[in-house]
Amino acid sequence: MFTGSLESMTREEAEERARASGARPTRTVSAATDLVVAGAAPGSKYANARALGVRIVGEREFRDLVAVHR
Repeated sequence: MFTGSLESMTREEAEERARASGARPTRTVSAATDLVVAGAAPGSKYANARALGVRIVGEREFRDLVAVHR
């Protein structure tokens, strides 16, 4: 799932890249969420992810992760 503004792509493009890598992007954070990608000015989803102990990465790390799965 994505929160905040991404610099190098739209959220729709990011979600498509995630799907192409085998992920299933969602719009909400839950205990079942594996990864949150945080861009600039993340909101409450970031705080929820931290509270739940969900792994949080930045845009650069996300791009690296999806590049590995191509």
